[in-house]
Amino acid sequence: MTLEGWLVAPVGELFELQLGKMLNKEATRRSPTFPYLGNREVQWGRFDLSDLRRMHFSEDERTKFSLRHGDLLVCEGGEVGRTALWRGSFECYFQKALHRLRPLNSQATSEFMLHFMRFAADSGRLADFTSQSSIAHLTREKLAQVEVLLPPLAEQRKIAAILSSVDDAIEASQAVIDQLQVVKEAMMAELLTKGLPGRHKKFKNTEIGVVPEEWRVLPLSDLAAQIPNAIVDGPFGSNLKSAHYRTSGIPVIQSGFVTTGEWEPRAYVYVDQALFDSQRRSAVYPNDIVMAKIGANAGACARMPPEHSVGILAGNSIKITPGPNAGGQFLLHLMQHALATGRLNLLRSTTAQPAISLRSLKELLLVCPPKPEQDVIAGALDSTADRIRVEAGNLAGPLKVKSALMSVLLTGEVRVRVDKDAAA
Repeated sequence: MTLEGWLVAPVGELFELQLGKMLNKEATRRSPTFPYLGNREVQWGRFDLSDLRRMHFSEDERTKFSLRHGDLLVCEGGEVGRTALWRGSFECYFQKALHRLRPLNSQATSEFMLHFMRFAADSGRLADFTSQSSIAHLTREKLAQVEVLLPPLAEQRKIAAILSSVDDAIEASQAVIDQLQVVKEAMMAELLTKGLPGRHKKFKNTEIGVVPEEWRVLPLSDLAAQIPNAIVDGPFGSNLKSAHYRTSGIPVIQSGFVTTGEWEPRAYVYVDQALFDSQRRSAVYPNDIVMAKIGANAGACARMPPEHSVGILAGNSIKITPGPNAGGQFLLHLMQHALATGRLNLLRSTTAQPAISLRSLKELLLVCPPKPEQDVIAGALDSTADRIRVEAGNLAGPLKVKSALMSVLLTGEVRVRVDKDAAA
């Protein structure tokens, strides 16, 4: 039952929907060119304008694919439904991976719709409108059918203002995290190529660039433990099957735990002792490095914490056991630096599903400073990583508040009070 004063209307009756221009080689070669937005530039509630691409738009296309203040851009694929509100003050356009929503009338405000789209995505409301034939995508026809629960305009504005104020706190915390990530990457680039400041006077050319003369350059296989199965992928060469899973036993260590570079298990599943005994080559112990092997995040890695004494590796992951030549935390920073600089990307197969080649990974060349210097470098990088973790913990609170507020304000479970001036 619809709340008093609220109405339900499909997106297509509230907004003009326009899919962006198809990207093609001719458009990138012709002049004049103009900046445009694609899927990668659209983040939840904001745009990444740091590295805009350009292509040619004819006069008719500039009219058709222009952006105005107050337009919404919605991702058709990738993270389906991801939405941001354009407030830019410069000429810009958009490509086919995005839908532009422009209000048709005064029934819905763009600010309210921005928050509704996040709520619809988080609550699963968009799932029924998403094609899953190959890669998930939200067609124009399906997006037009999504029903929006609309309060009166004054309430829309008040709800949007409340949720936007929480977004401001989230954005401030995220900005600190982003800056610390930049600092960490800069520190890795300096410390893992030139060593500690002022320590080295002589440098040498190597296969991977100029490094301090005292450092060695070794393949990963020499930095891993010199024991059988020090670098392995998961059992059966593929993911464990659901039939193997139990509610308790030996935890299955999956690639999704490490895709952020931190250990973040979403939910453990388990196997019994008998299966573990048959697959001991894939045993994972505390402080082993676990790497995502397959997919867009292939190469992401983190160390298994000591909360479990042992685990078993899923087939979408790789385990690296550090050896005496490299401290475990130092080796982790080396692997994360290799990912950040694109060296791990060179180890990916060219198949449809990117995957790290285990053989090539073992041959990956890495620097090996003397152990005392490794420990100091790792400590400095760990300090920055600890600050990032603290800020991430601070961010968790506003994110929970935002989720709770969306669930009650955008459904009318809690009504906001609107003063007479705002309602006029």
